[in-house]
Amino acid sequence: MPEIIKTLFLILITGQVVFAQTERPPLSTDRPDQTEAPVLVPVKYFQIETGFVFETGKTAEVQGDTYTDSYNLGTSLLRYGLSKKVELRLGAGFTLQKIQEGKVISEESGLANVLLASKISLAEEEGFIPQSALLLNLFLPIGNKSFFSDNLVPGFVFATGYTLTQWLGMSSNLGMRFFENDDQIFRYSLVFGFDVIPKIGIFLETFGRISGKDKPVHMADLGMTYRILPNLQLDTSYGLALNDVELDQFFNFGASIRFPR
Repeated sequence: MPEIIKTLFLILITGQVVFAQTERPPLSTDRPDQTEAPVLVPVKYFQIETGFVFETGKTAEVQGDTYTDSYNLGTSLLRYGLSKKVELRLGAGFTLQKIQEGKVISEESGLANVLLASKISLAEEEGFIPQSALLLNLFLPIGNKSFFSDNLVPGFVFATGYTLTQWLGMSSNLGMRFFENDDQIFRYSLVFGFDVIPKIGIFLETFGRISGKDKPVHMADLGMTYRILPNLQLDTSYGLALNDVELDQFFNFGASIRFPR
């Protein structure tokens, strides 16, 4: 009888080890919404988040209206879990911009927003304490200067997340970007995520930026995610301006995949 008990015990322990090795952490992405989640990519996992964004805008001038269409092609974020507390990030995107002033049409294209960053875990959710993380960002002066600064632009984002109910969650961001000309841009976002059915989620978000030199921008978007596989997700979103700014609306489509599966 003791031998049988020992055998059953070994089988049970072996089964638990196999389950622990094959259990996959849930996929968490920082797209398509504008809010960075406080969740890190698991240790030694590599994640690619990429997509296409189409933006439209109009500027009223004395001589006539100026219309701007922007196509952000292959806007990508590469994420790697260095440790339980640190995630490394590399981001970039290619932009094609078409500007129409009266009957004159001009185009600009090139690399924009090359990002080196890290996400550092600060706290796990416990009681009334939300899950939180700090993102340290550095935008590099690489690519077409029409789309971004020609100097290094450091910044940070404080990200939090909180579980409200079994099917409803909330995340928020507060951040700053520091430009060399003493222009500091404050950025904010707040998003509510709904798990409608397994594999499908819906989110509603408001976000914006405030600068001492430019007009504040306040926007909102609505989107959906569809998890095809445990490591593969498709997404889409639509956003529009809440105040009178150059950017009127945008459409966002993309996908995220994580390795190993």
